[in-house]
Amino acid sequence: DERGQPREELEVYAGVQRHGIQILRWNDALDRLEEAGRIETPANAHWIELCDRELQGGGTERILLVEDSPVNQRVTELMLDKLGYAVDAVTNGREALDAVTTGTQHYALILMDCQMPEMDGFEATRRIRAWEQASGRPPVPIVAVTADAFKEDEEHCLTAGMTAFLPKPLDMNRLRTVLAERLRNSGRT
Repeated sequence: DERGQPREELEVYAGVQRHGIQILRWNDALDRLEEAGRIETPANAHWIELCDRELQGGGTERILLVEDSPVNQRVTELMLDKLGYAVDAVTNGREALDAVTTGTQHYALILMDCQMPEMDGFEATRRIRAWEQASGRPPVPIVAVTADAFKEDEEHCLTAGMTAFLPKPLDMNRLRTVLAERLRNSGRT
């Protein structure tokens, strides 16, 4: 089309719009395009940018992804991988707290869903902050990831101790920008 998107990509997108196909199918289509080598063709220059880790600003930083939805978790893992980050994923706040406080892995940043079973992201963040303070550790950036995108929701996240806010569905450019800002501001890049 005139925007430079390949016909196959537009057909998949149109199918998603018309039939409400789950986002997982979209990513399957992206995987198939990538496997077929379509993403690396000059006609798909916007995909080359997504795949070039150096241009994305990613590096060896490890990110803890806290997300209870398997589909959202997989989509976010793929996005972070394309940006060049190493990712560990857990499904609730209790697992996140355990990963941060008892694990041997140091995380440069945490992407924290807010609404999860067992322990939500707000409580997990408060407990992580309390542990950091008690153990004399510098605060790791915690970025809220939530479908609740009103200003008061953002304020609730910041009050709980989160350092930034990303509304769902995640946008690759916004994700890249927030990660780069938070990692730079924390001195972890």
